[in-house]
Amino acid sequence: LRADSLRPDSLSANTSPPEAAASSVPVPPEAGGIPTPSTGARGNGPTDVAARPVAGPGTSQLTAAQVLAHAATAYADVQSMQADFAMTMPNPLLRRTTNSRGTLYQRRPDRLALRFSEPDGDRIVSDGEYFWIYYPSVDAKQVIRMPASQGATGGVDLQAQFIGDPTERFAATLHGTEDVRGRSTHVLTLVPRGSVGYKSLKVWLDTRDYLARRFEITEDNGSVRRFDLSGLQPNVRLGDDVFHFTPP
Repeated sequence: LRADSLRPDSLSANTSPPEAAASSVPVPPEAGGIPTPSTGARGNGPTDVAARPVAGPGTSQLTAAQVLAHAATAYADVQSMQADFAMTMPNPLLRRTTNSRGTLYQRRPDRLALRFSEPDGDRIVSDGEYFWIYYPSVDAKQVIRMPASQGATGGVDLQAQFIGDPTERFAATLHGTEDVRGRSTHVLTLVPRGSVGYKSLKVWLDTRDYLARRFEITEDNGSVRRFDLSGLQPNVRLGDDVFHFTPP
């Protein structure tokens, strides 16, 4: 997730009205870039990528541009999506890795929801008008709200990264193929050609349907956020209630 104005060194502890700019909102101390709920678990996150690349059928001759073209075609056909996610982020200051999990929902053009099961009840919602961040695991009395245009979801909105011509927006490096939970994937690093609020995006694209099964976002401050997706369901029916948030 990306909200580059939500940085600990630029935030005030004073209470702000709901319409206040994101830079005036206090965030959890473990956040790097956008505030992040944390279970506080120690140790390393999931490491189910095979140690060595594996060859996928008919993939050895593809270039990075060709893989991106396939991904653009695949995501253009996805109107909605649901997937379980496991998110990990090393925190060098606290010398531990924070782990979270939940379900991601997305519906074009501008609906997004991350509903956490760990920590239970935390959520991030974009309802098309506002971008909401609510972490009762950190502070049940605080809700962050900003115009949807300011709460851009950056690398998490994979459709936005791939639809159109991604080679115009990124310098891409293809690293070969790797296995993710038994599925062969193309591994690419994408470096934005302009300022988008994060340094780079690394993606593992399925060699069959070209949808991401894993991605890593390297924030401007150097923190790395990894999302592992499972049970991915494209073009599921998602009602408005999925993307509705009422502050408690």
